[in-house]
Amino acid sequence: LELGMNQIAAYDDARNRIDDIRTSLRAGTSIAFADGSFAIGRPINDSFLLASPHRSLDGKAVHIDPQDKSEQARSGALGPGLDPDLSAYAKRTIVYEVPEAPPGYDLGQGNVQIVPPYRGGYRLEIGSDYHILVIGRLLDAEGEPIALLAGQAIELSRPERTPLTIFTSRDGRFGQQGLRPGRWRIVMPTQPATAFEIEVSDNPSGTLRLGDLRPISKGDMQ
Repeated sequence: LELGMNQIAAYDDARNRIDDIRTSLRAGTSIAFADGSFAIGRPINDSFLLASPHRSLDGKAVHIDPQDKSEQARSGALGPGLDPDLSAYAKRTIVYEVPEAPPGYDLGQGNVQIVPPYRGGYRLEIGSDYHILVIGRLLDAEGEPIALLAGQAIELSRPERTPLTIFTSRDGRFGQQGLRPGRWRIVMPTQPATAFEIEVSDNPSGTLRLGDLRPISKGDMQ
């Protein structure tokens, strides 16, 4: 909602007083639709963007192009955040943040580039199922840390998806963002390769701490 007020006063020199005061109030709003979502916000000049939180964020507010004490748009009771000031055919980088997101939640790059069409709209969903930070320590069959290696984390329900790269520290510890709930297999390029399987749960904090992990046997791999 956009509000404006204007007041004009006329001064009568002959009577040495103000003899006419006029006050006007202006209100403007818009209802925007894009890809099944709608929002109420400020008047749209050309193109627009709707930004809403993914369900895993539990309704936490999305801030678009945040400044020190304000933002271009914010999601909330009136629906997704509505940015009404996009220019058609002009590349624009949209910066977003969710200040109340869980500390370990993976929001991605924090920005997206778009080229708005003429009088068109975008729908942007912030967050995804792949948002969990997993922390653990990889040990070999003898209980020694698997140190300073880069392995892969494979989602077992979607093996065709590009694996995530996992790095271990000198004592075998790792911290990997971008996992979603379900079973994952971690494969480390030792000689021979060492595999682990983990169950990722939907932790409200956004961070899952697994502690020390032991490898699975080849007979357990399917």
